[in-house]
Amino acid sequence: MNKLIAFIGGVVVGTVYSKQIKQVVNEYKEQVNQKEAKDILDMIEKRATNMKLVGEDDSKSGSSKKIDGAFDPIDDYLR
Repeated sequence: MNKLIAFIGGVVVGTVYSKQIKQVVNEYKEQVNQKEAKDILDMIEKRATNMKLVGEDDSKSGSSKKIDGAFDPIDDYLR
């Protein structure tokens, strides 16, 4: 009997406060999605420390130094 009363009470509370419950659930989902997106961006930033952006100027870094006799497909294509 107590289980039946608890069930009916839960149904009544659920119907009365359904809008508030849905709003809280949606806000929680949004916060979880934002945290996951932030975690993914942080992970990408950590892994991409040695990567260059497309179009980034190579003259500032020492990695663009040419080695004599090294194969350079772009240089060979432009000749």
